[in-house]
Amino acid sequence: MVPVRVKAKSSDKFVETYAFLDSGSTATYCSDRVLHLLGIVGKKTILNLSTLGNKQKQTTREVRGLEISSLDGEHTIELPPVFTQPSLPLSRADVPSEEDVTGWPHYRDLELERIDSEVDLLIGVNVPKAMEPWDIIAGKDGGPFAIKTIFGWVVNGPLEVSGEDTESFAQAHFIKGSASLEEQVRDHFNKNFPERSIDDKLENSKEDCQFMESMKQSHKQNDHFFVNLPFKHQCVALPNNKKQAEQRLTMLLKRFVKDARFREAYNDFMNKVIEKGYAHRVSPDDKPEDGKVWYLPHHGVFHPKKNKIRVVFDCAARYGGTSLNDQLLQGSNLTNTLVGTLTRFRQDEVAVMGDIESMFYQVHVSPSDRNFQRFLWWPKGDTSAKPVEFQIVVHLFGSTSSPIIICQLCSAANRGRSERKVQ
Repeated sequence: MVPVRVKAKSSDKFVETYAFLDSGSTATYCSDRVLHLLGIVGKKTILNLSTLGNKQKQTTREVRGLEISSLDGEHTIELPPVFTQPSLPLSRADVPSEEDVTGWPHYRDLELERIDSEVDLLIGVNVPKAMEPWDIIAGKDGGPFAIKTIFGWVVNGPLEVSGEDTESFAQAHFIKGSASLEEQVRDHFNKNFPERSIDDKLENSKEDCQFMESMKQSHKQNDHFFVNLPFKHQCVALPNNKKQAEQRLTMLLKRFVKDARFREAYNDFMNKVIEKGYAHRVSPDDKPEDGKVWYLPHHGVFHPKKNKIRVVFDCAARYGGTSLNDQLLQGSNLTNTLVGTLTRFRQDEVAVMGDIESMFYQVHVSPSDRNFQRFLWWPKGDTSAKPVEFQIVVHLFGSTSSPIIICQLCSAANRGRSERKVQ
């Protein structure tokens, strides 16, 4: 997996994400989230999808004119037609880091860039330039080997993982064939009747309706909205992943020892989060019932332009076959179309752009759901002390449901202002 930028050739807007280089796939895929962020719709099509032990027809969207580049923009590759998927069976937890290869001395100087993103691209063998090896570091003692590609280093092979609850799995992704002849003929003639595409209207799915019902339970208190975590199932029961959080905290402590600047910036960030009330220390007497608590691992990411750190609470970290994001509803796509945004620039003489500081942190999680957002940290950043439990009381940037929750609340606020203005 490598971090890349993806964008449409006709636009300057790009999205940073991880790309999975999969030599077992003959096609290239992207998640719906990428199209959502780029403001692209794509053309509806049908695929005959063949995976390991399974063949099925699948309705998807075909996107042309996408290109990917390295994070510094130095190298760019134009992609063949890309097919969309609601999500890819990969997560940020699968991305190897420098800590993962510290056990092999010959990888000590290996640079593995990390970004704050999910894995939203699967690059198949129809993009050979992306998989072309520029350099190779052979594995030793049964360990992984590393390959340098046009977008950076990738690590292949087993990584050392500790703990009894780790899972071993193999994934295969490949596509065979295309739409049937009958479907291709039907699609060809439909192109001569464009009104058919105008009749297509995206309706809310069952999960979207369930998400909206969850939003109706929100309430406002002391100038803040309180919204429940929109779980897919009311009787959610999660495994106890405290061991995973402890392991990740141990890895973080090792980096603190090596990098004093990173440690200081990390402590400052966490102190501000706690001082501003975005996180509270959990009382030792607070013992939630089994299945009703989840611990969020966290790591730090430096912003390349602002040169400051942001601590990311990893809602996508998987344990026992699941993650917090797996349990949450995403909600419907509320992003404005690019055409609509550009058109509104013609309404008035002056356009204003603004940014809300810590916008996600302004919406609180209902107290009943806060135990699903616990994390481990040292009191006042003192790493010589024993870690204690805290809980995040606001909706997090990395949560799959947070963007739509924010959009829904902003839309509701705008409608309220418009109604008051009319009255």
